[in-house]
Amino acid sequence: MAEHKAGPDLAHSLLVMRNIARFHASPIALREKRIFFVVKSQDQKELMKYKKGIFHKDQPTSWKEMYSENLRTLADETVNWSELDPKIPMKIRKLSDVLFEKGDGATAYREDDFNVLNHGDAWINNMMFRYDEDHNPIDHMFVDFQFCHWGSPAEDILYFIGTSLADDVRIQHRDLLLRNYQASLTSTMAELKCKTEELSFDKLQQTLKERAFCEAIAAMTVLVAALLGKEDKMKLDEILRSGGAFIKPGYDGRAFKTTMTRLLPLYDSMGAVADPNNPFHWYHARYHVKTALSVLLFSDYKLGKTSGVGMTYFRGRISDYIFVHEDRTAISPNIHNF
Repeated sequence: MAEHKAGPDLAHSLLVMRNIARFHASPIALREKRIFFVVKSQDQKELMKYKKGIFHKDQPTSWKEMYSENLRTLADETVNWSELDPKIPMKIRKLSDVLFEKGDGATAYREDDFNVLNHGDAWINNMMFRYDEDHNPIDHMFVDFQFCHWGSPAEDILYFIGTSLADDVRIQHRDLLLRNYQASLTSTMAELKCKTEELSFDKLQQTLKERAFCEAIAAMTVLVAALLGKEDKMKLDEILRSGGAFIKPGYDGRAFKTTMTRLLPLYDSMGAVADPNNPFHWYHARYHVKTALSVLLFSDYKLGKTSGVGMTYFRGRISDYIFVHEDRTAISPNIHNF
C-alpha cells in the first residue's frame, strides 16, 4: 500500500486514475459481448442491488448512522475552527439528517447515462501498488469489491478525489488527472473494440458537475480516515460504537483541518452544506466567480498563505466546479482552465 497519511502523490494518483478507467472500460466490453449472464425477469429485483452505491438511501440503518455520525462529529469539531464561517458547522449538522437522501440523488442510476461497473469504495486504503527498484509506482490493483455497482463513472472518480488525494495534487492537478482518466478510458475501449460511444472529456466534466456532491460528502465523511497517522489508526470495529459513543480519532488532526478549511468554504459556496429545506442542484446553479475566489483567498489569508497560492487554488479547483456559461468570455484565459 502507498503511505497515505498525506495522500498519494501525483505519480500514484495518475496511475490510479488510469486504472480506474481501465476498470470501468472492461465491463463495457463484457456487456457488449454478452459475457454477463442473462437475468430472468423474476431476478430483476435482485439485480437492482447492484445499482446501489455507498450513499444509496436503502443502505442498512447502521451504515447510514455511521456516516451521519461522521458528519455530526465534523460539525462539533469545526465549531472550534476560527477559519470558517460559523454557519458552516450548523449546516453540516443539518446535513447529517438528510445525508442519504441527498447522496441518493447524487449517485442515482440513470439508464440513459454512460454507465460503468464502479468499484464503489475507491479510496487509498482499498488499493495496492507495485514499485520498481527506484520505488516508483508502476502498477496498481484494487481490493475490497463489496460495493461494486453499475452507475456513473463520476462516483469512483469523485470518491477517490474526495477521500484520498494529497492536498497539493487536489489543488494543482485535477485537470491533468481527469484528462488521464478520459484518455485511458477511450484507449482501453478502443483496445477492447467496444461499440459503445466513448465518453468525451466535455461530457465527463458535465457528469462530474452534476454529481459533485459525491466528492463533497466523501471528503466530509471518509477523508479523515485516510489522514490518520499510524498512532491513530484503528480497526473499523474499534471506530464504530464503543459503550454507546462513537470513537472518532483524527478530526482534530492538523492535516485534516488544513485540508477541510480549504474545502468546506468551497463546498458551502456551491450548496453542498446548504439548508436541507432548500433544493440542491450543482449543475444548474449559477455561482459568481468573484465571490468564490474571495472565499478561497480569505481561506488562504487565514491560513497564512499568499494570494498567489489562492490564485493557484482557484485555477485548480473552481474552474472544475463553476459552470460559467455566457460569462466565460469575461474571465481571463489564465484563470478558466475548463
